[in-house]
Amino acid sequence: VRLSQRRFAEARAALDRAGSILATHGEQVSEAAAAIQNAYTNLALRQEDFPLARVHSERQLEIEGRLRPASAQLVSANVAYARILEHLDDYDAAEAALRDAVALAEVNEDAPLQRHRLPALVQLAATLNGRGKPREALAFADRALRVAEVTLGKEAPRLVSVLGTRAAIHFALGDLAAALDDYQRADAIIELHSGDVEAPVLVAHH
Repeated sequence: VRLSQRRFAEARAALDRAGSILATHGEQVSEAAAAIQNAYTNLALRQEDFPLARVHSERQLEIEGRLRPASAQLVSANVAYARILEHLDDYDAAEAALRDAVALAEVNEDAPLQRHRLPALVQLAATLNGRGKPREALAFADRALRVAEVTLGKEAPRLVSVLGTRAAIHFALGDLAAALDDYQRADAIIELHSGDVEAPVLVAHH
């Protein structure tokens, strides 16, 4: 609540107290400890302090990686970490974090991490395209689309961002016909589900 109200000092003090309680009970490696680091990360992001966000994101990843069984948040934590690294212009590390996220999500089809595979694939495809690797990016975008169609359906609102990413990659490769096909398919989904497509996705599409 304090964070949403931009009461940043109070939010940090509350997190400090929560962390002290966990340390008192020897719970520094726990889902609660990881959640506290995630909250610290979000606090730093709200203040646009990306170096500090990186520190807390790395601490969260360290905790998540030590939990057994594997934390269901490990994939999404790597994706969030990659976004922070891109803000810091550390694109090599961002790409590596996204590759780790995809590998973790795909290691076992029945694992809890697998359900986070789609955003990891989409973000990796977009990052590779942005780094001038559209051909490799297309392979990940194609995989993302297959995952989305199987798990969500061929007209699901979340396909809009996947199709937009793939269209941008086709455009970068000079395949304008394929790019147009993806954009038109995304348009058709928006027409069917305009109220269910997230606003940032709509803005990016148009």
